[in-house]
Amino acid sequence: LGWCRGVELVGGRLFVGFTMLRSTRHREVLRQLLLGELGEKLPTRIVEVDRSTGALLGEWILGNTHGGTLYGILAHPA
Repeated sequence: LGWCRGVELVGGRLFVGFTMLRSTRHREVLRQLLLGELGEKLPTRIVEVDRSTGALLGEWILGNTHGGTLYGILAHPA
């Protein structure tokens, strides 16, 4: 899934930030064992989840195919 870099609760929605896992020989071997050779590496992203149902409401990809780092999430004051 990636490194969890932040969680922010806004009303009934939960925003969670993930940073892409960097490639290392050991991680790549484990990923292939668990997911097969076509296992997908998930990008750096923020996901929005409905807290009451657990449904995924949105996902925003950040960075590029080589990764990108997300250091935290803060709600913007309205």
